[in-house]
Amino acid sequence: MNKSIIALAVAGLMAAPMAAQADATVYGKVHASIDFMSYDNPNDAAAGGIDDNTVLASNSSRIGFKGSEDLGGGLKAIWKLESGLDLDEGDGTFSMRNRYVGLNGGWGTLLGGVHDTPMKTIGRKVELFPEYLGDFRNVTTGWDARVPNVVVYQAPTFGNGFSFDLAYTFDWQGASGGAPVLNEAEGNTDNNDYTALSASIDWTSGNWYLALAYEDHDVPASTLLPPAPGTPLGTDSSEDSIRAVAKWTPGAWMLTAFYQTVGGVTSAEDFDVMGIGAGYKMGKNMIKAQYYMNSGEGSENDATLMAVGWDYKMSKRTTAYIAYAATDNDLNTNYAVNKGGHGDSYTPGGGEDPSGFSIGVIHDF
Repeated sequence: MNKSIIALAVAGLMAAPMAAQADATVYGKVHASIDFMSYDNPNDAAAGGIDDNTVLASNSSRIGFKGSEDLGGGLKAIWKLESGLDLDEGDGTFSMRNRYVGLNGGWGTLLGGVHDTPMKTIGRKVELFPEYLGDFRNVTTGWDARVPNVVVYQAPTFGNGFSFDLAYTFDWQGASGGAPVLNEAEGNTDNNDYTALSASIDWTSGNWYLALAYEDHDVPASTLLPPAPGTPLGTDSSEDSIRAVAKWTPGAWMLTAFYQTVGGVTSAEDFDVMGIGAGYKMGKNMIKAQYYMNSGEGSENDATLMAVGWDYKMSKRTTAYIAYAATDNDLNTNYAVNKGGHGDSYTPGGGEDPSGFSIGVIHDF
């Protein structure tokens, strides 16, 4: 009896400090596909470029570590370190993803580090082809970024399902996901010339999700970034955008809608994006499709993106899929079909119409 009491006492003494330690979790995603690509431009092949090819693509595969520590009084310290993994090259390359430290309490969450903008976050909620061929980020270039040097506030849910996020970056040089990589050398002091603000408000109730976001980028006059066709990034002053999204999930259906308007540094860089999507679940299967249209200023500055696919849920963590996607560019646009987090992306020439068929597997851990 005494031995049992002593054993329990020792176990309790050992468990106490362990309970005070921060919780840590290892997680990740492995996403690979075989892509059969066509670029529909015989001039490329004649000039020694790419016309058709088949690739093994690593699509935003990642590994992450996250944790929290109870500080008492309803306050927690939280952290995350996440890096992308390149599966197909075999060089062990790690790329920047969300990484931050912060505090969480009844008043919300405050983070500092590298993080997705609120505008990007609400867009991901209505994407039916995330990091597949045909991800809608192919036609929203520059407005789905992960930014460094950022402070993020995430409000708790209030009212009847409302919440909002605010993010401010002191220097968005080096941002990934379409925002520009500018000329400040790594390790130099941030000069605050490239600040950006992003904010969103969303509402969730039952099977409805609605959200609205605003984002503004400062781009100094001294910066030389001549915009290529299909790249809405300016060279002076500032640029801004408003995005609205909706998702409705009645029964086995998932229906999505998207609208974005962009005001570039010059009117030639203004564009609007509209999109719709639909998915239908049948047991372990999901059939889905989406269609997006980018309308730019002037003539021959429009593009459309369509994607259709079939997902098969092999287990709770593993999904196999097939997908087909195609982009139709006007003469002055060069939007891709295999960007937006999809590996081995290719930027087409102006007026080129890329398409592809993909067979992939995704495993979450």
